[in-house]
This record gives sequence, structure tokens and C-alpha cells, in this order.
Amino acid sequence: DIQDSWLNSAQVAVMNLFLSKNQSLSLGSIMHIVGNDSEIVDKVKEGFHKGLFELDLHGWDHINYTQLNENQQRDSLSKANAKMERLFGAKSVVSIPPYDVFNNDTIKAMGQLGIKIISSSPAEEDSFDQNRTIFVANGSRAAATTITHDNNKGPINNSATIYHLPATIFFKFFDDTKWVKTPLKDIIGNVTRNIARYGYGVIVLHPQDFAKPVNATTFSNSIDQKEVLDLSKLIDFFLSNNIRIMSFDKVTKYGTAVS
Repeated sequence: DIQDSWLNSAQVAVMNLFLSKNQSLSLGSIMHIVGNDSEIVDKVKEGFHKGLFELDLHGWDHINYTQLNENQQRDSLSKANAKMERLFGAKSVVSIPPYDVFNNDTIKAMGQLGIKIISSSPAEEDSFDQNRTIFVANGSRAAATTITHDNNKGPINNSATIYHLPATIFFKFFDDTKWVKTPLKDIIGNVTRNIARYGYGVIVLHPQDFAKPVNATTFSNSIDQKEVLDLSKLIDFFLSNNIRIMSFDKVTKYGTAVS
């Protein structure tokens, strides 16, 4: 949820942590509200130009994309990617849909725009009804979908493969009333199991995970150093156990799509 002004101290603290450790971080940006906060923009540029930060789309607005038709989704994502290129000098190939929700129209719109990776929640992936190919990563498997453009969208033989790398666990999750921290041992266990099964694990971070709470649902623009320290411990654990931290795009390059 990279964006202007809201909890920018927490956003910068997380980015600085990954920069200090020379590690990769995938940043999902809400593009309509990115660009006016020079501290955020400059920090994203710093990490991107160092080859550490991956530029991912978290929508143009933080809305439910399934409430839009295919053309509207395509136009929204296209507008977001155009601004991404203007601000940072490169388009994104990754979409992290707001609220995690997506549908067949989302996948088709992504294929038309050359956005080749989607990362959602496990629940949304489970509900997604689509024929799939298999993506091989480090000898394991991750889901992918293959779409073919129709004559109204492009050449009939022009197909695109969209790789699905869903979240496997959240640093903190919302339980209907408040944000709850996932114990570090549970995060480590989840990531280890998913690496053994699929070849990768995905930990979701939000700005509010690292901001001091005012109450159960609101936060101040001040850094919760204990949470940043715990994230640092996680990074150190993975690195000390030879678990590489990398972008979504680099993960997909470790395998091949097969039918």
C-alpha cells in the first residue's frame, strides 16, 4: 500500500530496512495517490535504481476491481502503469489487486497490457475458476493461467500466460475488529512449508504493521520500532538459512510454463 502522506514514516522505515540489508522488496503502489510525497517517491526511486525494489501495481484507486468490466479494468491498470512509468521510469509486470479480489476480466486485462504476474490471497485464488497450466519453480509448482486474445482485443493466436504467486501469510491480519500480529515462528513455519511444496513463500506487509496504534483500527504516523526489529529478525533468519529474498518477477524466471 505505497501511497502519499498516510503512515509515510512506517513506509520509509520498512524500505530503509531492506535497503540497509541490501535485500529485495516488492512494493504495491496505489498509483492515483502516489507522486506528491517526495520522501516516498525518492525512497522508492532509490531502491528501484539499486535493483532492490520491484515496482508493483496495487490498482489506480484502492477499489474492488471485480465491480468493473474488462474494459474498465484494462483502462484503470493502463492508467496506473502509465503513471508508474512517468514517476519511476519503468512499467510494472505485477498486479497486487486491491482487497485481493480479481476475476476473469482482470486476467484478460492484464494479458492485454503485458502484466504477467498476479499476487492475491489464498482464499481468492481458491475461488478463482479458471483452467490452469503448471508453472515449475525450483522443481515445485505454482499456478498459472493462459489466455488467448479474441479478434476484438488482438490476434487470435496471441496468448499470454499470467503467473499466480499468492500470499502465503500476513505479517499482521485483520480479524474483523483489530489487526493481529502473526507470531514469527508461524511466519517462518509457513514460509518453510510453502518453499518445500511450491518453491516460494510470500509474506504480506502493510504500512500499519509498523506504525504505533492509536486504538484497534487507527494508527499514528510514528514508527513502532519493535515491529521493525521483528521484521529485521525475520530477514536475518531467512538469509542465515540460505533462503533467498527476491521479487515476484525473478521468482517466475526460475521456472518454465508447461501444459
